[in-house]
Amino acid sequence: AIVRVTGVSERWLQDYVNQKYDAVPKYIDVKKKKRDV
Repeated sequence: AIVRVTGVSERWLQDYVNQKYDAVPKYIDVKKKKRDV
């Protein structure tokens, strides 16, 4: 539907999505919280 509504090609849209996905960091920095006891 995005291709039809926006008028871009499927190939362009897939390349765009892939570029955005590749730009997202692939790690998660999880820090342990200190417990207040």
